[in-house]
Amino acid sequence: MPLNQRDLKSELLDELDPEDPNAKRSRRDLRRINLFMGNMRWIREEILKVLTQTNTKLNVIEIGSGDGQFLESLKHVKGLNLKGVDLQPKPKSISSEIEWIHDDILNISDLPQNNSDPTAVICNLILHHFTDGQLFKLGKLISKANHIIINEPSRRLVPLLMGYLAFPLLGKVTRHDMIISIRAGFRDRELLKFFPSKHCLMIKETLRGGIRCHLS
Repeated sequence: MPLNQRDLKSELLDELDPEDPNAKRSRRDLRRINLFMGNMRWIREEILKVLTQTNTKLNVIEIGSGDGQFLESLKHVKGLNLKGVDLQPKPKSISSEIEWIHDDILNISDLPQNNSDPTAVICNLILHHFTDGQLFKLGKLISKANHIIINEPSRRLVPLLMGYLAFPLLGKVTRHDMIISIRAGFRDRELLKFFPSKHCLMIKETLRGGIRCHLS
């Protein structure tokens, strides 16, 4: 199917029990993919930039926190209040100081922050799971944040080919889900239409298959 339009299909990891061996393998694969793409390093840099511009603490809410490892990596950064939102329960390995909302983000009616400090919402490889209609709804919710930091699959031929080339290194769940994710991803300035009230500080597509966006 051509890549000029998004093509959404179900991903296997979404249906697996977190303790399923295939789910555990897929989460390990995702950590390696994030490392290869430089996703976590870039998001961390953006969070630290925002923090340096803040006179108070910064609320950081990650939508689709998965195994929580990125939030865990931020726990030693002073001045951050960390919170994850995910369909899965809070992993036992995650620190108690990291708050966790076990729910579908589409069921949440208001931005889950506990105070008046500025808020940054992180969306890393999660928005491509949603239809355009769901994204407009989600966009209204998270646009209440001061900053939105987004990293999603770039819906281009090169990332698709790179995905197929990586098949020998990946488990069967990741092989299936990665190709679906790329076909459901974004390109150019498509993401911006879901956040019409926000100003785009930057948007770019990377050579390693990501599309990155910082809104404020």
